[in-house]
Amino acid sequence: MDDVAKAAGVSKGSVSKVIRNAYGLSPAMRKRVETAITELGYRPSIAARAMRGSSFSIGMEIPNLGAEEYKLLIDIILLKPATSRFIAYKLVQQFAYQPTSRDMINDPDPLVSEVAAVLRNSGWSIKEAVKTMLNSDRFRSASPALGNQLVRSPIELVAHACKAAGVAANNPTLYNTLARAGQQPFRPPNVGGWPVGKAWVSPTTVMARYDLAVQAAGIHAGKPPEAQPLMFPAVADIDTGGAAWAEYMGLAAFSATTLSALRAYLVARRRTGVTEFELQTGLFALICTSPDWQVM
Repeated sequence: MDDVAKAAGVSKGSVSKVIRNAYGLSPAMRKRVETAITELGYRPSIAARAMRGSSFSIGMEIPNLGAEEYKLLIDIILLKPATSRFIAYKLVQQFAYQPTSRDMINDPDPLVSEVAAVLRNSGWSIKEAVKTMLNSDRFRSASPALGNQLVRSPIELVAHACKAAGVAANNPTLYNTLARAGQQPFRPPNVGGWPVGKAWVSPTTVMARYDLAVQAAGIHAGKPPEAQPLMFPAVADIDTGGAAWAEYMGLAAFSATTLSALRAYLVARRRTGVTEFELQTGLFALICTSPDWQVM
């Protein structure tokens, strides 16, 4: 339409009036526009005209570029402000916390906005975006008060517990337990992975989490627990606040409730004369079952 307007020496509004056969133009002006349309071979786009007014569609028409067409489509998508924020939202949701705002246009989460800006300014570098997210103070701003903490799913619980216990996760017992939980390794339901959320934290899943932790603690180079070397912090650390155990499990500290439960467990088990390793294994299983470790 711009080319037609320039060729006829009129505004785009005048060209639009000719196309719509609207009133308000002199016969001479209408003739000039019609001549320009004929000479340039201009044809109005039906798709473009259908998107007048409010629309959730991307208003850009492209020529047929064959196999290279998808590249232009990607460029068009990346021009939309919502694109960078959507990708940033998924990164924050997966690795930091559940953003409290889902309105990525009018009220985006602060960390989502920060990561989205880096995506756009770095030429869509995921590496730089993740680096920014991990180094941001907001990365550690998940709060029970806001209810935006991440919850470990069964697959995450097994992977993290195995890492903490120093064992491999490719064990048939663990694999079968995960399969019963509906999360077979490397077989997610779709490209989005397994569902996330608070559904994994409930009274009905406590025993399942405990069993997974016990299994992880009891697997070490194919040996039974009593034949394993001591790999956990000393039991006595719980008596003095549990700082070493918290650090070992990747936590800042234990809550007062969890620490009290761990100490009560030690008091009861020490009376039975169990070994240090048995106490360590029990502590490990209880910590993996605790709310402190279940949320991130």
